[in-house]
Amino acid sequence: MTQKCKYKVHPLYKDRYYVYILMRPDRSIFYVGKGKGGRINDHFTPSKMSNGSRKANTISKYGKELIVREIISYHEDEEDAYLTEEYLIKYYGVLAEGGILSNVSKGREDYPESVVGYVAKNVVSLPNKYTEQQILNCYDLYYSQYKNIRQIEDITGIPSNYLYPVIAGKKCKGLYEKHSIDSLAKKYDQKLKEKLYLNRLYSDEGLIKVLDYYFKGNLSIDNIEELTGISGNYIRSICQGSKRSYLFDQYKQKNPNSKRTTVKSTFELQKMVEAALISGLSVAQVMVKCGAPKTSVYRWAKGIGISFPKRTPIPLSTINIIYEQYFIQGFSPEEITKGTSVNTKYVKALIKGSKRARTLHNFLKDNGIKQ
Repeated sequence: MTQKCKYKVHPLYKDRYYVYILMRPDRSIFYVGKGKGGRINDHFTPSKMSNGSRKANTISKYGKELIVREIISYHEDEEDAYLTEEYLIKYYGVLAEGGILSNVSKGREDYPESVVGYVAKNVVSLPNKYTEQQILNCYDLYYSQYKNIRQIEDITGIPSNYLYPVIAGKKCKGLYEKHSIDSLAKKYDQKLKEKLYLNRLYSDEGLIKVLDYYFKGNLSIDNIEELTGISGNYIRSICQGSKRSYLFDQYKQKNPNSKRTTVKSTFELQKMVEAALISGLSVAQVMVKCGAPKTSVYRWAKGIGISFPKRTPIPLSTINIIYEQYFIQGFSPEEITKGTSVNTKYVKALIKGSKRARTLHNFLKDNGIKQ
């Protein structure tokens, strides 16, 4: 329907209105427009390509030479051209509403049958980017096999920025409704909540001990972190009742008089720490005994001339040996400590992923191990 030169498109009928589409090199549509004369080529001028819009960014990304320009219908009446353009925008959807077009949203509720029929026959029949079976496979992987978006991207090759609106039902709405994916989504949400509850990182019993340490043992957040391996921020949330609030409420009901006792002054705490350091206790022991933060212990130790050797970082090769011995050879953390001289507590933190989580993730992925 169009007469093409090297880059530009010249309409066959200069006095008629037309509806056109812009497509990426893979023929996926990203813009629908209506115009007359040379309107279809106006998007490729320097001023239009530098305005920062999504459409301009897409054109700049691929280059104007590779963008496919195509006029899909001619109209004697401008109103008919508007109707066809609006219907197409509504059909494909704009990016802001989960669709695929970089147009600004506009559309009407009802369209003449002539417009709907023409679009269905001549435009919607263009090949979709992904088949119905590919999209259904994505639903199955997400809602039935509990794969995350990144895993689905690796399996299917469909990019994650396309998958997010598909899974949410904002894109491919017809398939989402046709196969009742909404009911699957509700079941998935329920099962996910149950799974998260059963696989909590910290048990209720362990967090009750944390509350005991905090309210009865009068230990600082740093002390409790050293003892339990639970992150300081999580401990603080538990002790304030902002996480697992039911545990906090139950603990307060059983121990109504549990209030933290505090050292009378910072000066007194400093003297206690200095005396403990002079007696030969380690930093960890001083923290537990005096309830002082680690940074304060180091600062006061420096003030009385006591220095501690700097901890050298564990080489990556040693960490990989620890992972191999635990996940592949089946060694216990205690056995790994004997072989590598790495502290058992640190070994457990490495295995759990609370230390060097990214290194653990890469090791498990490279060796095809599911934790």
